[in-house]
Amino acid sequence: MSADYQAWSTGIRQLHRALAELIPAAATVGIGSPAGQEWYDLLQVKLLPQLELPPLLVVAVVGGTNIGKSLLFNHLAGEVASAVSPLAAGTKHPVCLVPPDAADPAVLARLFERFTLRAWRSAEDPLRESPEDLLFWREGKNVPPRLVLLDAPDVDSDAMVNWERARALRQTADVLLAVLTQQKYNDAAVKQFFREAVQAEKPIVVLFNQCDVLADREYLPLWLATFCAQTGAKPELVYVVPRDRAAAEEFRLPFYDVGPDGSRPPKHPASLRDELAALHFDAIKIRTFRGALARVLDPER
Repeated sequence: MSADYQAWSTGIRQLHRALAELIPAAATVGIGSPAGQEWYDLLQVKLLPQLELPPLLVVAVVGGTNIGKSLLFNHLAGEVASAVSPLAAGTKHPVCLVPPDAADPAVLARLFERFTLRAWRSAEDPLRESPEDLLFWREGKNVPPRLVLLDAPDVDSDAMVNWERARALRQTADVLLAVLTQQKYNDAAVKQFFREAVQAEKPIVVLFNQCDVLADREYLPLWLATFCAQTGAKPELVYVVPRDRAAAEEFRLPFYDVGPDGSRPPKHPASLRDELAALHFDAIKIRTFRGALARVLDPER
């Protein structure tokens, strides 16, 4: 695997150097800068930084407005790291929890080059308005080794800057925890966000949140099938999480693994944190690198 990493890193650096020479030359004949285009952003914020860093697995909790993303993020973290707001677009800036072996601001600054890092001081930090693209980070006492956990702004926010931040995190992330609900599995903005993730070969774990586990059981496979058909997603794992305010406040919400098609009976809660820790980190990194490079080299783009 180290040889693969070295080969990828050398090739990407060569491509970047060639582009650095080509972009000014192209400007002289009226061809604009590629900055802001998906393929170029993937090269800048995904491939170049991550091939130069230790193979950390970046997992982002993403989805639409008012569906409990921050609440689920806190459950995965095992602590309140991101404030839960009843208001739409509550999370305006991402929150990042890292294990002790990744608690290096220099590494994180390279990993999240679009963002200005800020030391996390309170769970209210990501709710504040700021024109800067901030990322609040700290060490997470329950985060597994080599895993970086993110809470992202809404992918369908009315505030364009919020979904632009979510898009930047999608480009950096290796695994997306797609939080969906009965109301937010078929929205146009949500589907477009995940279509682009699928095109970049991002592994997706689906979390159907705020469910009546028994009453919604017959509908869950239909919701999942619609989401997958509309986005091209093939989820690695699918969970259903009940609506239970008391359990949510006490960090005891159950996560039921319902199988890849959503039809498995929700009988025994599973540990999503343990499932994430058991993922094959290096294989996923290579997979997401390949997906990003395929977008970079797409001749139509």
